[in-house]
Amino acid sequence: MKILRKVLLLILTLNVHILYAQIDTRSDSLDILNYKITLSIRNIASKYIAGNTQITFKCKQNNIQSVRLDFLRLNITSVKLSGNNLTYTRNDSMVFVNLSAVKNIGDTFTLSIDYNGQPQSDPKWGGFYFSGNYAFNMGVGFVVTPHNFGRAWFPCFDNFTERSTYDLYITTDSGYKAVCGGLLISSQVNTDNSVTWNWRISTPIPTYLVSVSVSNYEFVYSSYNGILKNIPIILAAHASDTVNVKSSFINLNKAAATYENYFGPYLFERIGYNIVPFSGGAMEHATNISYPIFAVQGTTYYETMMAHELSHHWFGDLATCRTEADMWLNEGWASYCEKLFLENTYGKQSYADEVKSNHLNVIRYAHVIDGDFRAVYGIPHQYTYGEHVYHKGADVIHTLRSYMGDSAFFSTTKAYLNQYQFKDVNTADMLNVFKQYTSADINSYFTNWIYTKGFPDFKIRTISTDGSLNTSVVIEQNLRATNTFYTNVPLTITFYDKNWNSVTKNFVSIGYLTSLNYSLPFTPVLTIIDKDEKISYARTKNTFTTKTNGSVSLTDALMTLQINAITDSAMFNIEHHWTAANQIYSSTPGLYLSNYRYWNIDGIWPASLSLSGIFQYDGTSPSSFNGGYLDHTLIHLTEDSLRIVWRPNASSNWQIIPDSSLILNKGGLLDKKGSITVKNLQKGEYAFGMFDHTLAATEKIIHTEKQIKLYPNPVKGTLHISVDFMHHDAAITILDITGRKHLSTTISSLLNDIDIDISTLPQGIYFLNSNDLNVNKKFIVQ
Repeated sequence: MKILRKVLLLILTLNVHILYAQIDTRSDSLDILNYKITLSIRNIASKYIAGNTQITFKCKQNNIQSVRLDFLRLNITSVKLSGNNLTYTRNDSMVFVNLSAVKNIGDTFTLSIDYNGQPQSDPKWGGFYFSGNYAFNMGVGFVVTPHNFGRAWFPCFDNFTERSTYDLYITTDSGYKAVCGGLLISSQVNTDNSVTWNWRISTPIPTYLVSVSVSNYEFVYSSYNGILKNIPIILAAHASDTVNVKSSFINLNKAAATYENYFGPYLFERIGYNIVPFSGGAMEHATNISYPIFAVQGTTYYETMMAHELSHHWFGDLATCRTEADMWLNEGWASYCEKLFLENTYGKQSYADEVKSNHLNVIRYAHVIDGDFRAVYGIPHQYTYGEHVYHKGADVIHTLRSYMGDSAFFSTTKAYLNQYQFKDVNTADMLNVFKQYTSADINSYFTNWIYTKGFPDFKIRTISTDGSLNTSVVIEQNLRATNTFYTNVPLTITFYDKNWNSVTKNFVSIGYLTSLNYSLPFTPVLTIIDKDEKISYARTKNTFTTKTNGSVSLTDALMTLQINAITDSAMFNIEHHWTAANQIYSSTPGLYLSNYRYWNIDGIWPASLSLSGIFQYDGTSPSSFNGGYLDHTLIHLTEDSLRIVWRPNASSNWQIIPDSSLILNKGGLLDKKGSITVKNLQKGEYAFGMFDHTLAATEKIIHTEKQIKLYPNPVKGTLHISVDFMHHDAAITILDITGRKHLSTTISSLLNDIDIDISTLPQGIYFLNSNDLNVNKKFIVQ
């Protein structure tokens, strides 16, 4: 399903805490072969339905004496088997039916349940709705447990794993049509002028994908010539909306062709969309997608929603996630398919722009909206339909495509869908299929990008060239919201000479530091990692060329470049890194650097070029998620202590830039928003820093690194720290390589030494930092 972002934000910020539903094992003993649903949906204003569901079972185990069905609150008037009444008990969400005789393996039987009442909707999204002259269902519920919501209008096994065929007989008032999934078998006018519509779904699907919509619909008929067959298309809308529907769905056949080409033939009976007055998005009911009226404006503005829902007929409807923890297999892939539709319809640049935009939103807001940084697999119940599943899911699938290359990626995806067509699947199943069809390290990919929260970041730590043009590069990996280094990440590194000639090399990042050596035909003056942004790591950037003066707003780099005087063409690579500005290289006492972000400014430009950089800061935490969340970990109250620092490369110390000016917004020093202009912008790294005036005003006696000792090093268990002499107590902090604090304590001036238990620290490189002692000292935890 495609969810409107504003609706999603409202739902997720409620932070509803519900436990995972237990695994449903009923299908181990009973297989539901068919549902025959007979309903009267008349007088829509009454919000009332009445009818009967016949459920045909086949036994998979012996000694079956009862059946538990999911059914939400509707009144039951009878439960029968072969015309005989059965006893049953129930609560608000389940019915427990006692069978009149024991059933064994191979036995088939049909339960018949009569019921009526007002079907329920989810408190926030999904369920059954009556609106104006429409009645319709949306097959999931965001708050309910489980999320499947077939039980809102018929008794069933309501889970992702049980698949069945369906026969639906829906009776409507005269002038109304009922639209369901599958093919329309017949429509019969009854003696009271009501009409009964018979639809048949022959492809087995779970209950949440079954649908019914009733209104005074007109059908817009067309077809798509698919790989295996000519596929009928039915778009159901009010007569007044049909012209707009045709225009808004003008690229529907292109979407179908895109997905058939990439993923294999469309295997369902037809393609269908029914238009409903639902403001929260769309729902991928098999062959009968519920689609919001607002999205059929007569333009293609919302056509990625159309494409998203259609793609579910491969990801979700065909191969269905086994549990809600695997929801990224449905929604992450469908969100990525939007990008494939754009690529195939409008070209590669459209794909690249959409991927970049999505990545920026994920890296900036997903953890805020979903309450924490999360892996795409194993999301808590209340965030099943959240930012990480949809948008980070799409983000990491773009990365998977780059790991494998197009040929292996698409052929493997076809193999996965072929193996699990009309079946349920989990994340481990996908992993097992993918690693059979590629030489890429799929185990590492799933460990890093699917099962681990956060992101890696990559930067050039050092680069040097000897007299024979042998170039040595050290790539440093930093981490955002994870303590686990990503391994075997396939990347590219592109070298440019002063005339913009370039050479691109492939390499694999193996951990914290990766050393590379190349023989190049020139001395590089600009080097870019992953120039084409094929790997979605913790960096957003703008790379461009210009020969024009003026202001350039860099959406992805989150700054503004002011080109004051340019005499020749210039190339710029402006990177915004979403990781800490390494505190251990700060030589200014009392200045705390951003633990959230920094910039790298680089490029090829004439020596005479005059540049200024405007660095916007925003320490706010708004509820709208269309601003803020950039410097909220740095600016706690006032902006008057905010500074900008610079260093020429990643191996140098940060220094405060004196030639800069703080430009405040109208809110003054307390609104946490504004900008700092660097008047003479140079190549190098830039970051925000904040003075703590309490610490900065403290008189300190400065010591040198020779006066402090750490041992043993490398260390396991206990680290001993000894200082030659101190006139006052000294605060010390243990930092990892990203600048993240792990431990803090104080060395007493009376003791001058201390033992610290570091047994809880993961293996890796750490630094002991103390502004009181003016020291940053490295040690290794084994």
